[in-house]
Amino acid sequence: MDSTRLAIPPSCLSKWVLKVWWLAEGPIEAFRMFISPKFYRGLGQLEAYIGVEEGVAFKMDNHQFWDTMTAGYQWTIMGVSVKRDSSKFWVVPLPSRKVMLRNRRGMNLAPVEIRTDPRTFPVVPVPYSEDPNLKFRVYYKGNKVAFQAHNGLFLGRVCKDFCRRINALEASMFFPDDTCFFQPVIGDVLLPTFKILNVIPRGISQLDYSSHLIETRVFINRGEEPVEHTFNMTYSARSIDKVFWNNLWGLGLPSLCAFKVDSASPSVMYNVNNDHIVPLVRTISEEVPEQVMVPPKSEVKACLYADRQRYAALPFIATIQKVKPDGTIEIFREAGAWKGLAYRNLRVEHSVVKL
Repeated sequence: MDSTRLAIPPSCLSKWVLKVWWLAEGPIEAFRMFISPKFYRGLGQLEAYIGVEEGVAFKMDNHQFWDTMTAGYQWTIMGVSVKRDSSKFWVVPLPSRKVMLRNRRGMNLAPVEIRTDPRTFPVVPVPYSEDPNLKFRVYYKGNKVAFQAHNGLFLGRVCKDFCRRINALEASMFFPDDTCFFQPVIGDVLLPTFKILNVIPRGISQLDYSSHLIETRVFINRGEEPVEHTFNMTYSARSIDKVFWNNLWGLGLPSLCAFKVDSASPSVMYNVNNDHIVPLVRTISEEVPEQVMVPPKSEVKACLYADRQRYAALPFIATIQKVKPDGTIEIFREAGAWKGLAYRNLRVEHSVVKL
């Protein structure tokens, strides 16, 4: 006889714990009652791996990967040190905002109760059914995600043998710790590459520039003859730009591309954390030399001006090339927005005053 069954609230739990379990299924989730506000309900960067052929792998807090393995006569989810083909999973989003987790064999993950130990709920692959134990709530913290099972427990890494580094995935925690948060990474062992080929901003003509004095220098000719002098002016600035992606597309593989906004040369970037919003620090240093013939006994004042908008915001379309491991090339486009310092018309204006 099968010694496991799909998890339900174990009868051995105290009334207080059962109440917490009930609340986790009710309008007020127990998770929100007890955890830090740094945890949020939602997919987080897991969004990037939904519906992609490469699938997703999950890295544990000890850097092992989930993997479908046999434990005796039953398949289970264990940790392995090196990502393998069997470490690949798919995330199936549901209208209820929950997800199903499916391994490469097409089996769905679910916590099951061990009849001989009602406090243990290992996660195992099971055939598809409408059983609610196949569905998980998703929470995220930074670039990691946590899964809450139907029985109110969070999936977590449970050490079975420390010396041999044997770790299993179980529904084990009412309140998640580091062992319950997993970093999604690309599922395939052989990775594709992404390259942002170009970025086309829109609405540059609508930017609202204003003139700003950047630098002032003075040269005095006290002699009796005209003197040619070169003012080496420099426009220096530091801008913290932000890139906003409408969709998460890069599977955690970074890519960078520069583009032009009048005289500015900002960049857009997709980063390893699959962030919708990517901050980029841009250092600007542009020399503007100006030669002036200074009359005798005269003073020349040179002023460097720039037309700039400090918080310019522009939508853009990025053209992206994806090269699969077999050499197949795909070209696609993604929309986003850029916000940062834009400038144009760097110029030096000078005036001459007799001494």
